[in-house]
Amino acid sequence: MKRAPAELVREYGPFPGVEHVRGVTCDGQQVWFAAGDKLQALDPKSGEMLRSIDVAAHAGTAFDGQYLYQIAEDRIQKIDPNTGRVLATIPAPGGGADSGLAWHEGTLWVGQYRERRIHQIDPRTGEVLRTIESKRFVTGVTWVDGELWYGTLEGDKSDLRQVEPRTGAVLQILEMPPGVGVSGLESDGADRFLCGGGRSGKIRAVRRPKRASASTRRQPTSHERLSGRSWDASYHEGPAPWDIGRAQPAIVRLASAGGFAGAVLDAGCGTGENALHLASLGLSVLGVDVAGTALAIARAKADDRGIEVEFAAADAFQLARLGRKFDTVLDCGLFHTFDGDERPRYVASMAAVTERASTLYVLCFSDEGADSGPHPVSQEELRAAFHPGNGWNVAAIEPERLDTRFHDHGAPAWLATIKRI
Repeated sequence: MKRAPAELVREYGPFPGVEHVRGVTCDGQQVWFAAGDKLQALDPKSGEMLRSIDVAAHAGTAFDGQYLYQIAEDRIQKIDPNTGRVLATIPAPGGGADSGLAWHEGTLWVGQYRERRIHQIDPRTGEVLRTIESKRFVTGVTWVDGELWYGTLEGDKSDLRQVEPRTGAVLQILEMPPGVGVSGLESDGADRFLCGGGRSGKIRAVRRPKRASASTRRQPTSHERLSGRSWDASYHEGPAPWDIGRAQPAIVRLASAGGFAGAVLDAGCGTGENALHLASLGLSVLGVDVAGTALAIARAKADDRGIEVEFAAADAFQLARLGRKFDTVLDCGLFHTFDGDERPRYVASMAAVTERASTLYVLCFSDEGADSGPHPVSQEELRAAFHPGNGWNVAAIEPERLDTRFHDHGAPAWLATIKRI
C-alpha cells in the first residue's frame, strides 16, 4: 500500500450564503455542490458561482452524463439540471446516514458514513447490489479511469483512499493536512480530485496521483490524437457530430431485412441509438464504447424507453476482455476512425468475439461521391483489412448513406457485409 501527503493545488470559496459543502460532482463544464437547501454550480476556471437549483441537498452529489443525483435525507433524487425538476426518487441505503455519491457504469455508489460502508445500488430502485466495508467513516465516493476512491474521517484526520473495488483492499492513501476534512469527493476526469470542505464552506482541489503503469491505460487512437480530444470529451458540450438522436436509416433498413440475428454486439455504440433500435426488435444486444458519458446517456435512454439492452465500457482493441461471442456485430462509424496501423489490431479484436459464420456489418464513410465525411475509406481498404488470411470474407460492399449532424442528406458511405470463416 502506498501512502503520501495530499497535494492541495487550489481552494474555492468560501461562498456567500454557503455554510456547509456536503457533496461535489462535475458535469464536464461546471462543478456542482450540495449546500443544504440548494445545489450550486461553480465555474472551475474562474471560481465564480454560475447558478443554483432549489432542491434539498444534504449529502453526496453525482452526475450520470445527463442527470444529477442528490442525497436528500433518507432518499436520492434524480434531477434534470436544465429545469431543476426532480424526475424520480429512490430510498437511500443508509436511511438518512448516507454520505458520498458517485455514478459508475450504470450504477450509483453510496457512502454510508457511520456504518463505514460503500454500497453499489440500482439507480432505478435503490436495491443494494454490493457492499464494500471500510475501516473509517466514509465521507465521499468517486470513480475515475476504473479506480474507486473514497474520502474518510476518523477523529480529526481525513484522507483519500483508493481501494480494490471487489474486495475493498486499500491500494493507496493521500493524507489530508491536519484539520482539513473531506465532505464529498469527485474527480474532474483529469488530474484533480475535488473535495468538499464541510463546515469550512470551501471546495479544495487535490492533485491526483499518476497511475503506476501507463502500459495498462488505453492509449489515444489516431482520431483522438488528430482531433486533440478524447472520445468522451466529444459528448461534453452537447451531441457529437455523429450523434443524430436516432438510429442510422441504413441500420434500420438492414434490420428490417432480417440482417441481425442471435447475440448482437454494437461496437462503438455511442449514445446507443442503433443498439436501442435493435433491442426494441427483441434482439439480445450489448453496446460497448470507451466514452463513459455516452454510455450514461445510452442507459438513460433505455430506462426512459423501457427497452431491455446492455451497455458496457470496452476498448475496441481489447474486445476479448468481454469474454463473450456474438452472432452479429455492428460497426457503425468506427472502422473509418482507425488508421492503417490500428486496423490489424481492431480486426483481431473483432475475431476474438466472433465465431465461424458470424456476420460483421461495417458502415463507414466512402471515398466515392461528393461531400464525403472525414476519414473516407475505399473498397480496397476494406478488403485489405478483412481477408481470408485473417479469418474473414467480404461478402458484399454496397453504397449507402451515413447521416451526421452536418450532412443534410447523409454522407456517402459503404455498407460492408463481412463473414467470419
